[in-house]
Amino acid sequence: MRRLFTIVMLFLSSHAFAQTKIPVLVVANTENDMLGGNLVYEVKEEIRASHSMRLLDVAPEGGSYIEMHIGTRPLTANTGQSLGSIYCAIFIDVWPNEDSLNSVTKSYLNSILGNFPEDAVNSAAESIVAQADRVLSPYRPLFK
Repeated sequence: MRRLFTIVMLFLSSHAFAQTKIPVLVVANTENDMLGGNLVYEVKEEIRASHSMRLLDVAPEGGSYIEMHIGTRPLTANTGQSLGSIYCAIFIDVWPNEDSLNSVTKSYLNSILGNFPEDAVNSAAESIVAQADRVLSPYRPLFK
């Protein structure tokens, strides 16, 4: 019985490690928004630590991946005081065309909008990556 338990545990642990990670390329547009730049950095760190996504440094040639476009703008009060930043994250599925080696097809998947105060960059990044995981999980079988 103990041996069977060990075999089952080994099988389950190897199956868990075999889960496909979705490749994600983060494309940022944070014009003059230092807080937004910090958000993009934290999102990338969250993806690096993710069990379901793999951060790409550059777009792969010939492979499918997800582009996560993150745009941010400073959010200020009428007095000019910083209130934080607003963001939009757009998820686009990218896959190579079979009939042309140098072209790809892009398909919009989903987007999320939000804002965060200066002291909540980490929690905003965690929220974006958690929402990305929910949006992208149905597409995981396509990346095997």
